[in-house]
Amino acid sequence: MNEPLEVFIGLHCIEPFCGFAGHLLLPFSQYQDKTQLLIKNLVNPEWCIETISAA
Repeated sequence: MNEPLEVFIGLHCIEPFCGFAGHLLLPFSQYQDKTQLLIKNLVNPEWCIETISAA
């Protein structure tokens, strides 16, 4: 059985965001940047990890 985070191996973190009070947004994609996503007619990356509350 695969480990849950193994799916992220080989993916690129594109445009990570750290906002107010430690809000963290990490979008992951098989493509290297946002431009390549748009070329493939994709609006959002395949995976996204986001903190709900930093407190």
